[in-house]
Amino acid sequence: MVKIELDEKNLDAFMVDFAKQLKKGDIVTLNGALGAGKTTFAKALIPILTGLDDDIQSPTFPICLTYEGEPFEVVHYDLYRLPENSNLEEFGWHDMRDHVITLIEWGERALPEFITTPGFTIDIAFTSDDNKRVITIEELA
Repeated sequence: MVKIELDEKNLDAFMVDFAKQLKKGDIVTLNGALGAGKTTFAKALIPILTGLDDDIQSPTFPICLTYEGEPFEVVHYDLYRLPENSNLEEFGWHDMRDHVITLIEWGERALPEFITTPGFTIDIAFTSDDNKRVITIEELA
């Protein structure tokens, strides 16, 4: 487990380093309180993984958005509107899972069998400084 404190100045460098650890089939869950920075994390990571300069959106309402790029395709879920223990099959979970990197905001809302190895669980927490967050990274093994 790794625990670091990040602010906007060192977010990009951290994302480049973190992206180097990811490979097709990985799941990255992003957990934390509302407004902690899950979407900010995803919006910083997706362009690095895909090479796309697209406007990265939060998939809060569509639940799932796909970004097809190189070297990776990224499927970005936001489970905020789904109830606890949600089934992700209706969003094509098993159809594409092995060929993409999957980012899941509010990953704790998915049924446990959907959050499998390999990958990472990232918890984002507020600090006393509104511009900083404590990021805890645990590799799924």
